[in-house]
Formats: sequence, C-alpha cells, structure tokens
Amino acid sequence: MNIKDVFNSTVDGISDLLIEEHNFICNKSKKEFKRLNNNVLHIIRFFYHKKDNKIYLRLEIIIKLLDIEHIYKSVTTIDGRPYLTLGNDFLILRNKKDDFDYKKNPTTYWLIENSNDLENFIFNFKSNFEEIILPYFNENSTIERVDYLLNSHPLKMSIHNYIYPLRANIGIIAAKLNNNQNFNDLIKIYEKELDEAEENYKNEFFKLISIL
Repeated sequence: MNIKDVFNSTVDGISDLLIEEHNFICNKSKKEFKRLNNNVLHIIRFFYHKKDNKIYLRLEIIIKLLDIEHIYKSVTTIDGRPYLTLGNDFLILRNKKDDFDYKKNPTTYWLIENSNDLENFIFNFKSNFEEIILPYFNENSTIERVDYLLNSHPLKMSIHNYIYPLRANIGIIAAKLNNNQNFNDLIKIYEKELDEAEENYKNEFFKLISIL
C-alpha cells in the first residue's frame, strides 16, 4: 500500500458523511477536508508517513475563527506562519485528561498495514466524527468559547492551543473581542510568560496590544 492509495480510499469511505451530510470540501493536495460556516473554518487534516513498508496516520482537528485570525495576520512578521485558533491531534483531544493542564505527549498514530486496517480506521473515523469531532467543532466555534478555553487558566498549558506564544496572541485577541473584564490582567500575565519567547512572537504581542 502507498500513501496516495490509502488517502484516496479513505476519501471514498468518508465522503458520504463529510461532503454529502455535513458540507465539507475535500482538498486532496493538502489531504484535508474543510468547511466554512459563519466565518469559522473547520478542518480535518490527515498526515501520513511511511516507514519500513508501514503507513502511519495522524489526524488533526482544527478550528479557525477568521475574525480572530484576520487581526493576528495584520501584525505577523513571518510570511507563511501556520495559524490555528483551536485544535490538536485528534487522539490527544479524544483522550484528554485536563483541558487546562496539558503537557504535549508524543503523538499517537494509526498504523495501516493492509486493507483491514484501513477499513477499521474508516469505521472508527465515522463513529468518532459523530461522537467527538462534530461536537468539538460545534461547541468551540465562538469567540466566547475561545476566550474561555485559552484565558480561563492563562498560566497553564491548554490542550486546545499548546504552542504557548501563539496561544497568548490568539488568547489576547479573543479576550478583547469578548470584552473580557480581565483583559488588562491577561496582558500582564502573558507579557511575563512571553519574556523568553521567540522575539517575533513577542513583537506580535506588543503590536496586538497597541491596536486592540
């Protein structure tokens, strides 16, 4: 089996659910499904790598609130920087223990060695989509929810955006747009936490403060 055949077979197996029932669009070149609704982009992205004739699959679940990301992109200093408002590896989200005390663990992959493995993955994906992925999209696609998930415990890692400098920048935008009464306190907390961060992230943070 090769990666192209595995992905194409996966698309064939889940398109009825994602495309016909839930209005996703498949972008085969990026190996992802996405849909845009009320200025919110939902993305299900497949990552593959092959080693010793075994194919390993990782699934990423992403929410992009374009109102938030438009502001972030207006201050960014690096072209092509990847953005996300919320999201993580699906297996980490599924097995989460604490939304606000998250330490990144090695990613767990699905192993696909034969057609039976692929059929099992497709079956499990459909079940997990209805039980976990779709509710995650539906429950976390508002500015209020982003503010809550990223800013309720600003000194702890969040499973929903574990890249800390990015989390601080996205979080402070969400706090402002949501009229969070702790906005000024969050600025002080994030400013201190970003003290040793990459300079570009720090510059973006201060630019955001100046325009928010």
